[in-house]
Formats: sequence, structure tokens, C-alpha cells
Amino acid sequence: MSIKAGKGSSDSNVKEHFRRRFKQEETSLQEQMNRLKETALQPVERVNITDQCLASISQLSNEVKDASAYLPAYDQRTYSTVFTVFLYQASSDANRAGSLTGGQGIRNASAPKRRFAFKKNVAQKNSANSSNEPSEDFSGQSRAATGDSAKIAFLNEPDYDSSDQKGNQDSLDAGPVSGAAGAITITSLSFTHHRLDSASSEPGSSISITKLDHSAVDLSDSLSRPFATLAINSVTESLIICGRTSGAAHITGVENSTLIVWSRQMRMHECKNCLVYLRCGSRPIIEDCKGIRFTPFQPVYNTTESSRPKSPNMWDQVDDFKWLRAEHSPNWSTLQPGDEGTIGSGPWEAIKSFISTGCTLPELDDLLRAAKVI
Repeated sequence: MSIKAGKGSSDSNVKEHFRRRFKQEETSLQEQMNRLKETALQPVERVNITDQCLASISQLSNEVKDASAYLPAYDQRTYSTVFTVFLYQASSDANRAGSLTGGQGIRNASAPKRRFAFKKNVAQKNSANSSNEPSEDFSGQSRAATGDSAKIAFLNEPDYDSSDQKGNQDSLDAGPVSGAAGAITITSLSFTHHRLDSASSEPGSSISITKLDHSAVDLSDSLSRPFATLAINSVTESLIICGRTSGAAHITGVENSTLIVWSRQMRMHECKNCLVYLRCGSRPIIEDCKGIRFTPFQPVYNTTESSRPKSPNMWDQVDDFKWLRAEHSPNWSTLQPGDEGTIGSGPWEAIKSFISTGCTLPELDDLLRAAKVI
């Protein structure tokens, strides 16, 4: 993954853009790391958060490497030190989680396979000195800050699709919803609809939605008990009413779909031709996306006073991390309510009806048409 300066961008603008993006990612990572310290987390949820942290560290580390042509050496050393600290925290939290799950380690306790490994890339030492070298050095003046950084071997791309994991196979017989306590997966829906009721989730659950085609999913019952994180992957021609997420929403590989999202953070990767009704407490991030149309979140839910948003909605302050030129990115646009291409007042009633009562299969196309999906 690389970040390249476009024509018309000064070096200072490019550097400042990268610093701002890095700071956002650092803050987000620290918040996720802090969640790992919660002893009440379910094992599967802890694994999901750890995987997200490691994936974010790996992605950002690669971007720093690709940006080395225009980043000052001092900045590179600073970023490298940040990575090392995060890796240390992740390692410490994983070890701590192991003691909470009987000493076998959090991954051995609840995950079917290990997705990541840590490798060290250091110069060859003579045998007399190598035996005295510490295995890791996480101080501020560590080798990570001087170039011999601890690096991540990204063995498998994190896919959020736990239906492929044998550890969850026993729960798949119940239908499209699976997962252990604290983690929910909705997967492999085609030409159908699904509503997640409040009895299917616990407060603070993490949810992933994968492999949807020509379908509709309603998660609006999460308003009073928001999800901790939301991951959406591999979706085409569908409507997803995402309910409420107290943390980050990660959306990857979604095409020709309409999303209604309420989250504190939102990141979209490799998405095309999507209409996104958004309430977001921080600047939304897109990367490798095209044809994303953002419009402000609509009150389609029956919200209570306690669940109504109190923070500003930054739905239109989007950062495109693959567009560094001074002019507006062509990959996203904004629409105001009532603009052509948004959902009209009549079609909203059909969507509200779906939220209240669901829909029959013959009504599915009418619902998707009302939501500007087809």
C-alpha cells in the first residue's frame, strides 16, 4: 500500500496530510488497545479486537515504508517507535489474556488458527555477541527507532468471515447468524432479508456481516445497546441498516449498495457505487473507493432521548487517503436530503415498515428499489 503525492501538492502539504492521518490512526489504535484491558471481554471478542489492531498496525507500517521517499528521517523514526510500542502493548495484552483463559493464550483458547506472526529483521551479529542480545527492545531508543525495527509478517489478510473457521462451525446450523457470546456473524445471504432482534445480541457485542448479495439486513435493535465494533465485508446490491456502533465501523468490498451507518468512526476500503447515510463522530476515511455518495443520517429509527446523538455529525468531512491533491477527491461526493439520488419521503416509509415488521420475499425488490439499490 503506497501513498503518493499528486501533482499540485507541495511537499509540506503531503507531509502534513500524512501526519494528520497517522495521528488519527494512532488515536484509534490506542482506543482499541485500551479495550483489550477490559477483563469482561469474551474470548472471541478479544481475538477480533486483537486482529483488528494487528491489521491496522501492519497497514500503517507499510504506508510509512512506502512514504519514506518524502517523509523526513525524524518522522520515520517517530512512527517506527510508535509501532514498536503498540506491538509491545498487543503482546502484553495477549499474554495477560492467556492467564485469564487458563494459561493457554487467548488465541489457543478461542481461535482456530494464528493469522499473524512477528518477525525480527536485524543485521547478522557474531556468535559471541548474539547470545547476549535481548529478544526484544521496546524502549524509546530501541532498534525500531534506529532502523532495525520489529516488523510484522502479514500471513493472512484479516477477513472477518468467521463462518470459514471450524471453531464456529457448530453454530452455523442455526442459520445465517453465528458466533459465540460477545461476537455475532451474519453471513452468506442471497436474495433474502434478515432482522437481528435484541435477544440475539449482548450489549457491547462485535458484529460482522459478510457475503451478502441482493439482500436486506436490519440491525436497528442495537440502538439502545450499541455494538462495540462493526465489520462489513463482501456485499453487493444490498441494503444494510447498521443500527448503532459505539466504536469503529470497518466496511470493505461493498458495491452497489445502500448503508445506514451510525458510529463513532467509519472506514471504507475498496468500495464502489454506494449510498451512505452517515452519522459519524470523527472524520470518515475512505481508501481505494469510487463513487461513494455521503448524505446525512436520517432518523428512520424510533430513538429515545438517551440514544439520540449529542456529538457533531462529521458525515461530510471525508478523508480520502488515496487522494492527496489540493482539489476535491473524485471518489466521493455529498448529497443533501431531497437531492436527486437520495431516498425520498415515500420510499423512507417502506424502509421504516421493514424496520418495524420485516418484509416478504416478493417485497424485497420493492424495498431495495426504494433504498436506491436497484
